[in-house]
Amino acid sequence: MTRSLFPETFLIRISILAVVSLVTVIPGLCQVEPSATGGTPLSEADQPMNTPPPAGGTPYPSQTASDSRSNFLSLGVGSTLAYFDNVEIGISTQPVADEMYTISPVLTYNMVTPRQSRVFSYSSGYTFYQHTTALDYVNQAATGTFQERFTRHLTLNLSDTFVQSSGLMSQPSGFNGGAVSGSVAGQQQLVIVPFANELTNTANAELSDQFAQNGMFGASFNAETLTFPNPSQAVGLDNSQLFGGTVFVNRRLSQTDYLGAIYQVQRMTTSPTPSVTTVQTLWGYFTHYFGRTASLSLVAGPARASISAPGAPAYLTWAPSATLSMGWQAAKTNFALSYMHSTMPTLGFPGLYSSDAGSVSATQRFNRTWTASVSGSYGSFSNLDAQIASGLPGGHTATGTGSLQHLLGARLSTQVGYTRLHANYGGIAAFTQNPNSDEFFVSLSYQFRKAIGR
Repeated sequence: MTRSLFPETFLIRISILAVVSLVTVIPGLCQVEPSATGGTPLSEADQPMNTPPPAGGTPYPSQTASDSRSNFLSLGVGSTLAYFDNVEIGISTQPVADEMYTISPVLTYNMVTPRQSRVFSYSSGYTFYQHTTALDYVNQAATGTFQERFTRHLTLNLSDTFVQSSGLMSQPSGFNGGAVSGSVAGQQQLVIVPFANELTNTANAELSDQFAQNGMFGASFNAETLTFPNPSQAVGLDNSQLFGGTVFVNRRLSQTDYLGAIYQVQRMTTSPTPSVTTVQTLWGYFTHYFGRTASLSLVAGPARASISAPGAPAYLTWAPSATLSMGWQAAKTNFALSYMHSTMPTLGFPGLYSSDAGSVSATQRFNRTWTASVSGSYGSFSNLDAQIASGLPGGHTATGTGSLQHLLGARLSTQVGYTRLHANYGGIAAFTQNPNSDEFFVSLSYQFRKAIGR
């Protein structure tokens, strides 16, 4: 069984979030809603501005409005039985089927006040295979978010997510793919090695200030890492570290329309294949709000990309980038969609690639006990510089998941679903043979929830 890993950098970041949350909890609990002051309601022009999805680091909601909760502490445990028709992608010339059993405890803390929001979740998974016992592993995932509204117009957002997994299909519930994001700051991992142990960590800090009635300025910093502890499981892929910075200007044209500009710099290093990739992008964006919980965003702009590596000439290029995203959250329906064409650093790959990536998710709650969800993602890329990582011309990955959930009681639920993975990459040994896998799963979950902060 793979040894559980939990990097010190992640613990430091979560500790900082916890300390900030604790030292601000008392004044946060003393706040009251603006409507409770008895003052005159704000006019539409005086309402605080939104931070449109392209400029913000927060993904679209992944639940229906009726399922969204706040101010609670919950503890749960889930068990999953799954069947895979191919657990040895890229290893065996013939597909190898197996059954998998997983036990996953989950802890969630959620506290929201008029000025603060603090959310922390931790999940671990203990997975055992019926026959291919060499694939047994321990998963863990944790995410922490903190928001502080210093004034009605000055807001700080912090977030950190850590995942130790053995690929997309076997990550703990709630962390298998994540929510759809409309932000240009996020970096998608276009390659999924389904049964390779990997560590990912994503941190983001954002400060925004509404300096005028219809004007906002903001800046953010993001850091991402991708590590394969056992390189033999991910031959052809590299460990990666990415750091980026973003500044944006946001103009409110009306209550429903926003126009803005974003300047972004990203720098990624890889090992053991040494390379340094730098991309600077100037984006212009437009966002239209159909209501409080529905929006459509368009983003476009030029990118200047360069890469250098020992023993190879430096490569420089200019290329267009564009993004389309939308999100809609209703009482019983949730939908989110995102597509990006870009020339950006690609986690796991040395070199510079032109990529197209998209993701979609939809949830429909039929009644109090039945809910259906579907999600999918697609990513393709092509190598722009054949002199660096010439053995990786490019390829594509497509995943899809459908599930049906039924509440058996106030605390007990069951879920059945299906996941499909298709991948095709030249030069990556992990996908040279039988690059497809299917999973059929059924799970049973118990959750205890206690209201807090009321």
